[in-house]
Amino acid sequence: MSEAESSADDVRVFAATGPPRPTGDDRRRAALAERLNTATLRLARLIRREDAGLGETPARLSVVSTLVNRGPSTLADLAELEQVTPPTLTRLVQGLERDGYVIRRAAPHDARVSLVASTGRGWKLLEDIRGRRLGALRAGLAGLEPAELRTLEEAAVLMERLARG
Repeated sequence: MSEAESSADDVRVFAATGPPRPTGDDRRRAALAERLNTATLRLARLIRREDAGLGETPARLSVVSTLVNRGPSTLADLAELEQVTPPTLTRLVQGLERDGYVIRRAAPHDARVSLVASTGRGWKLLEDIRGRRLGALRAGLAGLEPAELRTLEEAAVLMERLARG
């Protein structure tokens, strides 16, 4: 039987029986994925509202955060990590450098390559943001019962595992 005939047989079988039916576990996972997606987006919005109080854009905060958490980086590597084009990253870094959040230096291995690093002011910005974000989350947790807090503690472990892939 040719590949085309086999493919035609597959289509006829699929048309007669329909797509595979999801099991109860599949439906449960799909519903949970939907709820987690919605809850994650809402929590991200809550956090972004706190970030807005500092007057910095999400893109600028992300660059500073990456540099604080990963250490000095080349412009090319940073553009890739931030998922932006090199010209966009260059503009971001220029603004952050002008405002004292990052510094740019020649790489020790090649003077033609620039390394970008966070300054003490960049670290302070991130500490301020983290404090604001955690304060908002703590305020939300304050209204929960002890049993609900335990449930969230267990869920946090699972969410961290999910985030690792």
